[in-house]
Amino acid sequence: MSFFHPDSEKCNNNKDYSIDHHDDDKDQQDEDDDFREDIYGWFIVCAAFMAQMTGLGIISSVLQDHYEQHVFGANVHTAFYLSLVGALANCVMNLMSVFAQILLSKFGIKGVMLVACILCTSGLELASLSTEIWHLLLTQGVLFGSGCSIIFYVGMSTVPQWFKKREGIALGIVSSGSCIGGLVMPFIITPLNRSLGVSWCYRVLGLISLVIFVCACILFKDKTARQENKKIKDIVDLAVLKNRDLLVWCFADTLIEMGYYVPYFFLPSYGTFLGLSDSQGSLLISTASACNAIGRIITGHIGDKIGYMNTTIISCFIAGSSSLLLWSFAFDFGLLMAFASIYGLTGGVFVSLGPSITKIVEKDRFDSGYSLFLILTMLAMFGPNLAAAVESSVHSYSFLTYKLFTGMAYVVGTLVLLYLKIKLCHGNLFARL
Repeated sequence: MSFFHPDSEKCNNNKDYSIDHHDDDKDQQDEDDDFREDIYGWFIVCAAFMAQMTGLGIISSVLQDHYEQHVFGANVHTAFYLSLVGALANCVMNLMSVFAQILLSKFGIKGVMLVACILCTSGLELASLSTEIWHLLLTQGVLFGSGCSIIFYVGMSTVPQWFKKREGIALGIVSSGSCIGGLVMPFIITPLNRSLGVSWCYRVLGLISLVIFVCACILFKDKTARQENKKIKDIVDLAVLKNRDLLVWCFADTLIEMGYYVPYFFLPSYGTFLGLSDSQGSLLISTASACNAIGRIITGHIGDKIGYMNTTIISCFIAGSSSLLLWSFAFDFGLLMAFASIYGLTGGVFVSLGPSITKIVEKDRFDSGYSLFLILTMLAMFGPNLAAAVESSVHSYSFLTYKLFTGMAYVVGTLVLLYLKIKLCHGNLFARL
């Protein structure tokens, strides 16, 4: 017997739970009909997956090590300024979400994807001409990051239109593209750097992006027509900010996301601190990234069954607990691999199920709600910086701050989500939502 309420949107506590096999057969038939009707949605899922794998995969591979070792020199200041390239690209991705929404309303999905294609390709091609770090900040950070922002927003806001029963698994597949990209792109970038040099590496990546994004541009289309507005105030509905439930959701997401990036930044360094080899440190990140992709897909399917917020709450609690109870006591490679696997499977679920705010925001306000959601949670990108600042200011066992910071961010964020879920479902803790 399921512990979750079958009514995911209304959380109606008075619903009749009696089993009706005829209703089950009808529901199965409706599900099959939905699948046949929305089969084109899977082509969009494929296109969005490939676009995120390419775009976000390149962002996660900043080529920082190559620039340090062969171009600008390896020192603390150079490493810091080069790290800003990836950080700026990630920040731009969130900041440009409203811009992407405006473009969608004025030019349609094909036109917007064409703009994204031009921005990403030109950003990489111009990066190949860079001779200073600030050149990379403008090209790979701003131009390429802006294009990726559009791609991310269009993909994550379009996919939910095409699915009724399988929205969770569809979003999980799409968002796993960034994880797969983090695994695949280094195997493309490293040989290109070695054989052709960094300039030609950027040019080849630009060509790859052009091909992938043109294909995505051809495949992407809206199932329902978006309302065309000429005035910006009509496109971006700021009234959604009056929705307190949305603000609570944003607060919870910010807390969780602040902890999310910390292990990916500091696990290799922690491995080195323990005396592990560089290859073992890299394997920890690869394992976490691979499990992240698998976890987003699996939990997307689970979310379709028991509710997206329920899935997010359970997954985030497990991720936080793994940091507090496993990473905190991990002093060898075996325990670190166990932590990387568990954290990878559960830590990124909130990203893929973020668009499920349709349970909080009205359907006709979803675009505004999601774009403002991305902006309001942008501060979470600085979670690793905050954790590093705390680590440097306290006197404790090395890396303990990172472990506690990650665990507490997830646990507190989960408690906020749990409060929101109970509020929405009028105290029914086991409702499906």
